[in-house]
Amino acid sequence: FFVANKAETRGVFTDESIALFNGGGSFAGDNYVNVLNDSYQYQIYNEVGFTYREEITKQFALGFKLGYVAGYQSGKVNIGQSDLSFNGDGSGETIALQGESQKTAFDNTKPFKNPGVTFSVGTMYKTEDGFIIQANIKDLGFIHWDRFIDKYDFNTSGTVTDLTSTKRESALYDVYNNIITSGKTVSSDTTYNTPLDGRAELSVSKLIWGNDDLSW
Repeated sequence: FFVANKAETRGVFTDESIALFNGGGSFAGDNYVNVLNDSYQYQIYNEVGFTYREEITKQFALGFKLGYVAGYQSGKVNIGQSDLSFNGDGSGETIALQGESQKTAFDNTKPFKNPGVTFSVGTMYKTEDGFIIQANIKDLGFIHWDRFIDKYDFNTSGTVTDLTSTKRESALYDVYNNIITSGKTVSSDTTYNTPLDGRAELSVSKLIWGNDDLSW
């Protein structure tokens, strides 16, 4: 039996978006256009369930995992236009972003409002000549989101005043988050489904033993 908290995200981030967390030292100029046009989505959820494995024969084993999922939060951001400018001495920066975003909020009074399921299955087979073949399908499933969704149509800017501070990463995040959650257009009670990050794996291995006389 298991209990897990998981987060999944995927998207496209520019090199400049990552370099910003190092301050202004990675930027030679004072102004850049459309270098922060990122696009990504994410979801966070809780999972409870159980796993079971059985040796069918001495050569073949089969196992599976079944879990119940409760969605905690999901969201997506799409930045279509951006502008980045530094002041003369590089100690501060102004970020202007235009785009769309949305997110769901977790309700502590209804922790199982966003239900879902996840399923995994795996097999292992040992051949007579010592090869071990494993095949797995992991985390197939979905989350059914049934929660108020906040949508934003943002087009504004923010300033990070001290890029030389040891807290510049958190200051940059605060400015960025304030921008993408500005310009709220609607809060709607709607439903939609998102897939989990399932994957398939196949591996072949063989144990090779070394003898005392250094032969194999």
